[in-house]
Amino acid sequence: MSKIDRIEDYLHFKRVNNLHNSDNTTRSYRFHLMQWHAFAQDNQVPDERSINESVLITVATKYRDHIVKSKDSGQVKIIMHILRDYISFLGCSQNPFEKLVRDFRVNTKEKQLKKMRRDELVLTEFEIEAFMKQAEKETYFKSDNDYYLSYRNWLMIKMLSNYGMRIKALVSIKIDNINFQKRRIIVYSSKNKIPYPLPIINMIDDIRHYVAYVRQPFVESNDEISSDYLFLSKSGKRISATSARRAINKIAEQAGLYEPQRSTHQIRHFRATQYIKDGMEIDLVSQIMGVSVQVLRETYLHMTHDDTIRQYETWLNHSKIEPVCPKCGYDQRHKTETLKEASR
Repeated sequence: MSKIDRIEDYLHFKRVNNLHNSDNTTRSYRFHLMQWHAFAQDNQVPDERSINESVLITVATKYRDHIVKSKDSGQVKIIMHILRDYISFLGCSQNPFEKLVRDFRVNTKEKQLKKMRRDELVLTEFEIEAFMKQAEKETYFKSDNDYYLSYRNWLMIKMLSNYGMRIKALVSIKIDNINFQKRRIIVYSSKNKIPYPLPIINMIDDIRHYVAYVRQPFVESNDEISSDYLFLSKSGKRISATSARRAINKIAEQAGLYEPQRSTHQIRHFRATQYIKDGMEIDLVSQIMGVSVQVLRETYLHMTHDDTIRQYETWLNHSKIEPVCPKCGYDQRHKTETLKEASR
């Protein structure tokens, strides 16, 4: 069996056992495993299962030192986890990556700096507002196909900023996925392959207007259109994620908001953070955005110290918990009950 076949067997095993389902994750695993095989071959390791244990340990250590030069410590740790799992899958008697993963330490300062760089790229509420105004401005004085395209772009940006959707999930929505009576859209395109509901009560009129008065005339005027997707290209086909991203980035550039490292995905980060700032329970944010709570905490939330204080004070004002003195145990609720009895 070739190395490529072994890699594909491993990836198939991961998918069928639901250890990971995302296409992006599969591509990432395949890339890192191919990189390892190329390095191992250059260092006279034709097959991990039959090589001498000490040689495999030496080459694995050299590979760790090799990737450390070009990747941050967090990425190195992830790659070594992948290789450890892969070597175990092959049934090798010894797995050198077990010890390498255990002994390798992620640079905390480096990790914090990376988070700070991500925080700087997140769009603010003011910028989102400017973004929406520019998209709305693009719809003025348009007619026919141009009006459809500009209105489509406006609605895509509004849905991204209201729900924090991934661009691939947005363009995958079909007309049949929308239920106006139940005020929801079922999103079937997610990284974990699990459908999730999108509540549309705050956008139901916008979506209904688009479907009935903007999209429908565009469809009827073009005999070639047969797509049942919500968002269509100029030719009437389903718009691709790349084309949607390009159209949105053009509007961002016109609004003075575009930067090379600032993608439409930053809108998703904005919405996740804003949901939490507005007091939404993190479990509900997880459901609406189709992502786990853990990923939300680690990747999408960009909270300052001031945000934390405001959240706590908001929670305290709405909670039923009364202050209790930790020293004497005096309960404020007891005082309230006593005053009520005295007033009767």
